Amino acid sequence: MKKLIATLVATVMMASTVLSSGITAFAADGNTAPEAPTNTKVELLENPYGINTKDPSFSWAMVDADKDEVQTAYRIVVGTSQENMQNQNYIKDTDWVSSSESSYIKAGLSDVLKDNSLYYWSVQLKDKDGKESPLSEPQAFTTAVGDGWESINGIWVDPNAAAAVEDPFQKHGWTNYAVEMDMKTSVALGVVFRAQDNSNGYMIQFRYGGGIDQGGNTMNPHTIINGGVKAYGNSIKLADKGIELPNNEYFRVKIAVYGEVATVYINTGDGFKEAGKVTFDGGLTYGSIGFRNGSTENGYVDNIDVYPISDEAGTKSGDSLYSVNFDDGQTPNDFNTGNKFKVENGALYVPTGNENGTIKTMVRLNSNSVYPGEGSDTTIAPKGNFAFLRNEFNVDNKDQIEKAVVNVTAKSPEKTRQFVFNLYMNG
Repeated sequence: MKKLIATLVATVMMASTVLSSGITAFAADGNTAPEAPTNTKVELLENPYGINTKDPSFSWAMVDADKDEVQTAYRIVVGTSQENMQNQNYIKDTDWVSSSESSYIKAGLSDVLKDNSLYYWSVQLKDKDGKESPLSEPQAFTTAVGDGWESINGIWVDPNAAAAVEDPFQKHGWTNYAVEMDMKTSVALGVVFRAQDNSNGYMIQFRYGGGIDQGGNTMNPHTIINGGVKAYGNSIKLADKGIELPNNEYFRVKIAVYGEVATVYINTGDGFKEAGKVTFDGGLTYGSIGFRNGSTENGYVDNIDVYPISDEAGTKSGDSLYSVNFDDGQTPNDFNTGNKFKVENGALYVPTGNENGTIKTMVRLNSNSVYPGEGSDTTIAPKGNFAFLRNEFNVDNKDQIEKAVVNVTAKSPEKTRQFVFNLYMNG
């Protein structure tokens, strides 16, 4: 009887051993690789267009049929087109990173991505046994426009206009021209040129600012784009050019703008000397002249002369486009009304914005005064609550475009806190 029991126990133990061994072998052979990750996002966005960062975060979900599976590593790849992704021509490959994290993962792209550009990304995973998934379906994302805005003038509307009117300054050749004038200031005075409206133009600021001893005696280029005044390039130290601006005494300036290059000359009594060249890239090809009406800029100007030129040096090539002095005490109606410009002692006084009651981007030469009946500087009350603005553009090489993203911003002259607009494409 004891022998029989012993034999039975031994048989059961053997069966258990075989069964246990069989289960272990089955588990090893039955492990499946993960499927391609899903639910991919950039910056937690399903449609990541115009992301405002050069080092975005990535997220995904692991898909694995095996029970109790976990992610043990990931690999992120980034390319510039679907074709490059298919050909494994990546601009970034993180290689395998040991991690179980799958949300808000950085890939170190800050030195790789550019503004206003299209990219694709995919992710690949390893499970707990090291088996690899396929790459996820490439997801497109674009970076924010940044400095890549192509249009600087926007789309403007005249509610009462039946058709678009050509700008008088463009019509009459205010493209490549020189502007000369006498000026004096004890602080600074900004001369605007290529001013297409009261919100867009180029400016050169002449700063006495206490003279050389107090860090003044400089020439400072600026751009005025959509009402925003911004220093452009480096301040030019006039002492390096052998020029010293006088304190509250007249000197003559000449700004010759040809193409995108503005060449500035200053005459403090011993003839014109070149003060510097500035190459602008704002795309302003024509426009009026004017003066910056800032918080500190003020002074007097006289004997203004604008004439066409044939080269960067400012060689005169025709009759004056505009010429004025204020010896007869005439009021400065040539400039936009509603300001406190005035004639004193035979010169035009340019006040500060504080004196004027309102700090303005610029006060611009009025086209209605220069070209009566052709001017566009007329204030028209808007009709209704909405304005309909339309513009057309052509797209070259359409067959080479994978995706197109429209970036739109809206601005109103009214002091409101919120702008509501609808965008229609081909409609």
